[in-house]
Amino acid sequence: MKTKTYTIGEMSKLSNLPIQTLRYYDQIDLFKPIRTDPNSNYRYYDDSQLHSLDLIKALRYLEIPLATIRQVLDYTLDELVAFLAEQETVIDSRIKRLHEVQNTLLKTKKQISDQLAIPVMNEVYESTEDELRLLRIEVQHSTPEYVPDEYFISLIKTVENEAGGIATKFGAIYPLKAYRHLQEIQYDYLFTPLLTERDIENLDYGMTIANMSGSRYLCISFLSSIDNYVEHYNQLLHYIEKQQCHVASDVYEFYLPTTFSSNQKPEFIVQLKVKIIDGGS
Repeated sequence: MKTKTYTIGEMSKLSNLPIQTLRYYDQIDLFKPIRTDPNSNYRYYDDSQLHSLDLIKALRYLEIPLATIRQVLDYTLDELVAFLAEQETVIDSRIKRLHEVQNTLLKTKKQISDQLAIPVMNEVYESTEDELRLLRIEVQHSTPEYVPDEYFISLIKTVENEAGGIATKFGAIYPLKAYRHLQEIQYDYLFTPLLTERDIENLDYGMTIANMSGSRYLCISFLSSIDNYVEHYNQLLHYIEKQQCHVASDVYEFYLPTTFSSNQKPEFIVQLKVKIIDGGS
């Protein structure tokens, strides 16, 4: 069967590739014309080359590097099938990664939206919370005034290296009981919410995965201040006692930044939450 010869312009139209791209492929020995006129330096292709160009375009669509494609063009059909199977695995990993990124985006957006939707400051209010997966670490000598940096470092390292995400905010857990002074509040755990569902195999000493139950919570939110922390905490505690609420958790303390700009004075909202069950307020 007689083959048909095409100029570079005709091959460009047939393949839907720019002339500049075909010239570049020739220069790097990826896809060369069937012959080049020595006098005019015109490039000529034939229709038997179209299948090779189709494969190049398909592999470029898969974001395969040109250097790799140059090798793949010399593969046998068996080798090509094996190579494409490997790329399928790579793409599956990318898809999983993108799902994690999307999930992180949605949860981060929800965290900020929930902060903006705080109904009232400096007063007790009720909120229905979604279940929250936490990475927590047992802590010692830690209070609202001071937490050793080593605990934050351990949480951040584990989240970034094992959980496939980032630590976007932090909190603490401590018992619900009467406190007269801030120094009496001793944290049991420091935590950061997990934004992916990935299993974590390597946990530092004292570290566990826990769930903050999806349920009704009594909350109080206020601008962070050492001077008024106990006052607001007692406001929450007295409300629970006065309303005879049935409490089903320790205190969850969240620190929420009001800005991320280095040009503004950093401020944080402290949010205290206690789970209540039916029969409460």
